Amino acid sequence: MKLKKNTLYILYLIFILSAGLIVGVFIAKENKNKNVGELFTQSYPNIEGELVTLKSLKGTNLTIINFWATWCAPCVEEMPMFSNFHSENKSKGVKVIALAVDNKKQIQKFLNKQKLHQPILIVGAEGSNLTSFLGSKKNALPFTALIGPNGTLLKTKMGKISKNEIKLWVFNEFKEHLED
Repeated sequence: MKLKKNTLYILYLIFILSAGLIVGVFIAKENKNKNVGELFTQSYPNIEGELVTLKSLKGTNLTIINFWATWCAPCVEEMPMFSNFHSENKSKGVKVIALAVDNKKQIQKFLNKQKLHQPILIVGAEGSNLTSFLGSKKNALPFTALIGPNGTLLKTKMGKISKNEIKLWVFNEFKEHLED
């Protein structure tokens, strides 16, 4: 009798895990094919206070949008990597846009110590709404999104990302978007 009860518990557990996996895959596919092109109609100030549209900064092939803040240690650690990646790949139509969920004074202080090449726009508290729009379920940083040339959301990651991960996204997983 006890063996039968344990078997039922195991079958129940397998069912629950399978259902969760199926729902997770469905949600991931739903976000993956989401068109987020309207994001590029938005304008935000750069460090000089000039309003800049995201459309004017996007890559012709792929755009990496990274949400960060000066008070976020993993964000600060990522910034030089994103800066180098932007410099190395903008000629291939792959650009990085840094959206700061911060204030101008803190960003300027950070930029006085760190030279960065990717465009930085200040989105402040609106960054929370933008990350939600891109599929983030948490209000946390860093958050990175890869967007295709037609505004299709291709991939996102919550948390610190490595150069190898970005390279895998761009040059392996979504290489079909790169020009020959």
